[in-house]
Amino acid sequence: MNTTFFIREPKRAKQAMEDVERRYARLLASVTDYVYTVTVEQGRPVTTTHGAGCEAVTGYTSDEFEAYPFLWESMICKEDLPAVRAHTDRVLDGQKPPPLEFRLIHKNGGERWVKHTTVAHRNELGQVIAYDGLVSDITERRQAQDLLSVQYLVTRELAQASSLLDALTRVVASVGTVFRSFRWDRAVLWSLDAGANRLHCAEIWHPLPHQSEEFEVVNRKLAFARGEGMPGRVWASGTLAWIADLAQDATCPRAPYAAQLGLRGTCAFPIRRAETIVGVIELFSREAQQPDQHLQRVLATLGNQIGQFLEHREAEEQRRLSEQRLQAILDHSPAVIHLKDAEGRYLLVNRRFEQLFGVSRAEVAGLAPHDLFAQETADALRNHDLQVLAARAPMEFDETVPQNGELRTYISVKFPLLDAAGVVYALGSISTDITERKRAEDKLNRAYRELSESEAALKETLQELKSANDQLKAAQLRLIQAAKLESVGTLAAGVAHEVKNPLQTILMGLDYLDHNLKAGDSNAPSVLTDMRDAVTRASTIIRGLLEFAAPAAFELKDDDLNALIEQSLRLISGQAVASQVEVVRDLECGLPPVSMDRRKMQQVFINLFINAVQAMARGGVLSVRTRAGRCGRDLDLNSALFPQFRRGDRLVRVEVQDTGTGISEAHLAKVFDPFFTTKPVGVGSGLGLSVVKKIVDLHGGAIDIRNGPQGGALVTLVLRTQQEKVA
Repeated sequence: MNTTFFIREPKRAKQAMEDVERRYARLLASVTDYVYTVTVEQGRPVTTTHGAGCEAVTGYTSDEFEAYPFLWESMICKEDLPAVRAHTDRVLDGQKPPPLEFRLIHKNGGERWVKHTTVAHRNELGQVIAYDGLVSDITERRQAQDLLSVQYLVTRELAQASSLLDALTRVVASVGTVFRSFRWDRAVLWSLDAGANRLHCAEIWHPLPHQSEEFEVVNRKLAFARGEGMPGRVWASGTLAWIADLAQDATCPRAPYAAQLGLRGTCAFPIRRAETIVGVIELFSREAQQPDQHLQRVLATLGNQIGQFLEHREAEEQRRLSEQRLQAILDHSPAVIHLKDAEGRYLLVNRRFEQLFGVSRAEVAGLAPHDLFAQETADALRNHDLQVLAARAPMEFDETVPQNGELRTYISVKFPLLDAAGVVYALGSISTDITERKRAEDKLNRAYRELSESEAALKETLQELKSANDQLKAAQLRLIQAAKLESVGTLAAGVAHEVKNPLQTILMGLDYLDHNLKAGDSNAPSVLTDMRDAVTRASTIIRGLLEFAAPAAFELKDDDLNALIEQSLRLISGQAVASQVEVVRDLECGLPPVSMDRRKMQQVFINLFINAVQAMARGGVLSVRTRAGRCGRDLDLNSALFPQFRRGDRLVRVEVQDTGTGISEAHLAKVFDPFFTTKPVGVGSGLGLSVVKKIVDLHGGAIDIRNGPQGGALVTLVLRTQQEKVA
């Protein structure tokens, strides 16, 4: 039995020892501190021994440190290496430097913050022969500090920002700078375009902008709809999103670009204003990043913080704009406007106040009327203020104030301003200068008396003016009629020629019938037919001439312009034949009706045709052309010559051209002047073209005369068609 006990007991002891060793190994593997020892000879490190806890902090075993003596220094971040070397030099020099915090690159590639504390060992001569180092992993503490600093920096930057864009730029830069410790080295701000219902890239931050050009170009071209891409998903869900490794996420539209730029981890969080998402901030890392709950909470808080700033800034902007609009209204008012506190000190004045009293709003702030005006004036103004404060209601006063050496009279409306508790805190005043009005009123009571006294004379004058106007109208009609009769006189020779031939035919027929009429004569019917045609022709010409010459009131009717031109050409055919002038017609078929006074418009064309024939005394060609269409589309008109017509107007254009000698440039500007003529004395009165223009103006049309490109005169007449009547 005793033998069995002695056999079992060593086994239990061995088992217990193994359990202790395993627990110790697990404990060493979990601690975040470890100790190392450096042996020094002649002031230089020669050997280093790392404790077992080094693997938990650095990822490397003590054997690996022993196999590679420079492993420790190679792990230190390049930016922190100078500080670590300086710290070591001070230890070797026998100094006692304070603990140093710096960054190490863990075996897995991650960045770790450590706190390095050293204790030196000296010999009997005081020389450093070794030193122990305590390395503590403080990564979580530093990250927590960084997270707190983000909140502090964001609060500070938001408070110092001068504008919304400035605030967002500052925040993105601050977030990116602090989160470099977490290997977040890019940040993108996506703002919501409510009109397009898309997220657009507003700002991009990178510590080295020249390395981010392609990244920026790609992102600035993108726009995300709700639920689209990572920003769109955050917008839709309203919560933070995290992708540990973009290379493993096939749903990300920017994965190919991220792979080219070496970006892997990303997270994005919403910017929330009240209950509305107004933007998204997106962070990128060159390393795969596992979700960090602490960081996620901070980022969510950060999004709300930025949103609150936006809400506050928007409220401030609205208040500022409201104040600007109010000040703009006040400054553009001709009235004198000011605001005083209950003690009578000026709080606000408008530009008119500044101009009239020679004081700026900055200078007048805090002053009272007694600081600006004489005692008597100031007392009167203050008395009116007190009346309004006592009545707690608007009141109106006439106030006299000296200005530029003279007294000006104002009508002032003064009113109290009450706070929510009903306490008067300010007094407003709107004053209008009525000095000139009063003077004007005095001049008006006198003018009225004078007007009353001369009322009879005024009525008589009005009657005379009316009579003169009637006479002027009658004179104009007589002038038109005179010009018409002048045209009739000109037509007479041609008409006589036209009538003479038909009458000669009749006479010859009568002679024939008188001498040769016999029963059964086969020529009699033919002779009689010719006689009838001749009489009809003569009757038509004479009737047309009489109708043309007859006076008539102005009356507009829709009519056929081509038919009117043909009739007018028949009336001047005698002159054309006598002058050996060939008439060429180019009249557009289907010309739309034109609203016109037929007789007045016939007078226009007869005048134009007669002028053209008279300009070709040795023969020539008279061309008449009509066209219809829309201005600027089918018809090209010189806008400088015909400004009354607009593009798209429906018009008819008539062109009358002769092959005569044309009109000298000196005379072109005067052709429409009354009594101006280039014809010999007795040939014309100079009224024809002036009457033509008057008639065309009455029709709402336009006329232009100039020399044609091939010689001769070219007359262009433009009238509105039936669809474009002038009101």
